[in-house]
This record gives sequence, structure tokens and C-alpha cells, in this order.
Amino acid sequence: MYIKEVANLASSFVPTYTPSYSNANFALLGLALENMLGATIEDIFDKSIAKPLGLRSTTMGNPLQITNDSVIPGGGLVRSGWWDALGPLNSGAGGFSTTNDLAAVGRSILNSTLISQATTRRWLSTTTFVDQTEQAAGRGWEIFRVRTNGHSADLYTKSGNWGVYNSVFVLLPAYDFGFSILSASGSARAAVVDALTNDIINTLLPALEAVTKRQASANYAGRFSSPDEKANTSITVITDVSLGLRVTEYIVSGVDLLASVFSLFGSDVEFRLIPNQLYDSRTRVGFSAVYQGPSEIPPKEEFYWSCPSWLDVDDYTYANVPLGLMAFDVGIGGKAASVRLVALRETLLRKSDVEYASNA
Repeated sequence: MYIKEVANLASSFVPTYTPSYSNANFALLGLALENMLGATIEDIFDKSIAKPLGLRSTTMGNPLQITNDSVIPGGGLVRSGWWDALGPLNSGAGGFSTTNDLAAVGRSILNSTLISQATTRRWLSTTTFVDQTEQAAGRGWEIFRVRTNGHSADLYTKSGNWGVYNSVFVLLPAYDFGFSILSASGSARAAVVDALTNDIINTLLPALEAVTKRQASANYAGRFSSPDEKANTSITVITDVSLGLRVTEYIVSGVDLLASVFSLFGSDVEFRLIPNQLYDSRTRVGFSAVYQGPSEIPPKEEFYWSCPSWLDVDDYTYANVPLGLMAFDVGIGGKAASVRLVALRETLLRKSDVEYASNA
């Protein structure tokens, strides 16, 4: 019946013309899963998500019991929206949960506990932009782009509301961080969730940025050189206010690659290392280099300029391996003891640390 009625619903736009919000797509997906697996969406959810993650206070659809922990504001079960039977829409808007359980869900997404890392990366991506330049839509995500310390950070969020209940679930994959807010109010409605989300992001994002810079400096910044001093091969890695790690020295067998090979991008080329997730991060952390001359963001009236930071990654190779591909061998706590110059098949030992260059 639900599918029949959806099929009879008049179209608002032609397909792929513009993004629009819909719970019906997830309702249809839930019906398809029930048909494919021969089980109810509640059983599918319990078996594939709730039990593996140990969720004790999360249900797909109305909880079977009302307890002292249930939050039902004045107005009772009906007026609050708690007792509404959503039927097929349970797959799109019928979840009941707690911030503790949602924290477990967030950790499972960031750690790819239930799905592969490749699937997670595809999931945490933009599907289309919307009319606001700082907003986009994903596969179930409402994505917001904020600025911090001269670069952007993407917030993958999912908000919800029904009756007096409002919620938001937020992930910042770049920082392995997230939070959720659940509210119940007949008067404030979504205002509490909206205000708290902005306050949390504006307060914590600068702190998260500072912490990650300090951690990166402690773990990776330093001078690495060949065990054989006669080889005259070394690199120096620092952290500064810009993205990633910066390589300020890259010498191989006495040849300064920054002043020779990579100087084709300019004598003041910036050679930066960005995590590539090609290795098991517990023992080895991989980075790929991007290189470009210093550039400034143009005035607002200029909308176009070249984007070399993501264009130039593997221009220069040796034995079909980019010269900028490096892998740090890390110990307990994540501190690198050596770095592997993958293309040159040479491992350099960490000889000294370099302090975080906060004003570089």
C-alpha cells in the first residue's frame, strides 16, 4: 500500500535536477531489505547493528516498554509524538536512542567496525551541493563546511525531529571526533539543538585543531637520515599552521630534490605530506606528497583560480612509485621511529625532533 501511494504522489522536480529531503527513500529501502531478507526491519536492525555494537537503549520503532529512563514531556505519549506509529517510515525516522548509544554508533562509523574502510570512505562523501556554498548533501548526510585555521573542515550531520523531539548526530572524520544532541521540548523545539551544535563546534574545533597539530608534531616532526652517514640521504619534517606535514629538506645521495626535481614548481615550492591510509595505521602510517608554490586565496569577487594542491601528487616517480610516497613506522603511542622512502626503497632513522612551528 505504501509503495502504491508513493508511486501516485505528484513529482516536484524531474530526477537529478535538484536535491530535496525525503524520508520516503529510506522507507522504500527498508521495505526492500525486509523483502530480500525475509525479516522485519526491527529484526534486521537488531541483528546487524544493535547487537554487534551492544546498543542497549536503541530501537527501530517505538520501545516496547516505558521505563523511568524514558523522556516524555508534558502532554503524554500521544501529544509528545512518542506513541506515533510510523509504519514503513520507521526506516527513515523511527529510531529511539540515547547519547550513549549514539556515541557507540559514531565510533563504529569512524573505525569502520561493521563495514569496510573503503565503504566508509565512499559513504562519508558529498553527493551534491545545495544552494548554500557551505552546505552539501550526502548519502543520508547533511554536510556543513566550516573554516578553521585557514582551511576547511567538513561536518557530517544527521538531524531529526518528530513531535517534541529534536536531535542531531555529528561526525568530523578529519579529527576522529563526533557528538550527538537529543532534546525534548514542546516550546523550544529545534532551537536548543541548533544553538548547542553551533556552540560546541565553535568552541571545540579550534581546540581540536591545536591538539592534532601538537600530536602530529610529537609523532612525525623531526630529522630522519640514513643509518649509513656516507649515503647522505635525509629528510626534515615539520608541522606549521597549514595542512599536513611539511618537508623542508629532501636529500637523496647528496642531491637536493626540493632544489632540483621539485623546484620546477618554483624555488619556494611547498612540499607537504597528506595521510593516504594505504597502510595499517597501528604500525605504519602512509603519506603522499602534494607540492605547489605558495598561493593566497583570491578576493571574493574572483571565483576561479588554479588548484595545484590536489592536481600534483605523482608527477615525479621512480620505478613507477611517486617520490612523495612515504611511510612512517610508528611504535606505541604513535611516535615514528623511522620513515620509509617507498620509491627509493630506503629507510631513514629518526635522529632528532623538531618543535611545532606555530608561527611558520
